[in-house]
Amino acid sequence: MRDRLRVVQGELDRLLAEQRELVGELDARGAYGADGAVNATNWLSYFTGVRRGEAARVARVARAVRSMPATSAQATALGPGKVALLAGVSTGRTAEAFAACEEELVRIVLPLPIDHAAALLQRWQKLVDQDGADPAGQRRLRLSQTFGGAWVVEGMLDDEAGATVAAVVNRVADQLGRDDSGLDSSDRRSLPQRRADALVELVRRGAALADGSRGAAPLLVLCLDATKPPATATTPDGATTIGRDPLDLALCDSPLRRLVTDGPSTILDLGRTTRLVTPSQRLALDVRDGGCVFPGCARPPGWCDAHHLISWLDGGTSDLANLALLCRRHHRLHHHSGWTIHRDDGGGWTATHPTTGRTLHRLPGEPPHKIPLPIPA
Repeated sequence: MRDRLRVVQGELDRLLAEQRELVGELDARGAYGADGAVNATNWLSYFTGVRRGEAARVARVARAVRSMPATSAQATALGPGKVALLAGVSTGRTAEAFAACEEELVRIVLPLPIDHAAALLQRWQKLVDQDGADPAGQRRLRLSQTFGGAWVVEGMLDDEAGATVAAVVNRVADQLGRDDSGLDSSDRRSLPQRRADALVELVRRGAALADGSRGAAPLLVLCLDATKPPATATTPDGATTIGRDPLDLALCDSPLRRLVTDGPSTILDLGRTTRLVTPSQRLALDVRDGGCVFPGCARPPGWCDAHHLISWLDGGTSDLANLALLCRRHHRLHHHSGWTIHRDDGGGWTATHPTTGRTLHRLPGEPPHKIPLPIPA
């Protein structure tokens, strides 16, 4: 079944690529007019039954790719997802800069996981369009009640606010899926349902603070690599840059912690004197691993446990070389199903099935916030 799914996905990618090429031709030639349509979006929506929003996205990507030679040449290797990401940063205010950097950007994103490619291209777009629209000015929240009585919540937040809300909601949603012992409970709610319940729970807790009490301030972490000379600051994986005003506001009321490393995998080694991971070690793991290291998993650090690669009972130490972040699902998979996971010499991760010996690999490589980006002169 798994092999068949991979074959199906490959065929789907091929068909999506063919669709993009055909829509591009339809748009360039104006062939949609023969059927009375005013543009390719209208034609695609009416004659294929695709929702208008999706039709507009397909037409937009198809139109952009026709003027992206490096992307077109590598379209098969990139796959539809990365092609769409590249097309998304190749238009409007960044079109000229993208044309100058396209070949290098394609080379960089080609081997990356799709989520890393998205983060990298978003960072590149911000670097070349620093005068773009202020995302904070686009913030909004709409609450509307349906005829059936349910409520629809829709909105947009800037980077800083969105990251704060996502981190807290995801953490509470994860807690709602566990029993009192900290293990996964028999809760059958889906993740979106737990997130909805988490939001309601947080609002209720917030209402209880109306007496003037307050929550903890955010923790600011300054990461310093002692093995490298001073250089321009970068953002940690999954983070983004913020303006001077929100930074000043955060610094007014937040603890600042300095974390010094002597490389990517030897942060705060404490040996066997301590079994439990200390808060400082946990912070170091969050910075190094960036989330669950099980191949294919994208759960963030807040959803993860600190796992001993070699068990404490088997003589394993509680230093960074013997620790890894695993989400609760993959942590249980290791302890109850026998999957093993180890760090490769090159910095990647390998998970091995206990009976079949089948291996899954998480490729090494710099996280997207550390990859140098091409910037036009």
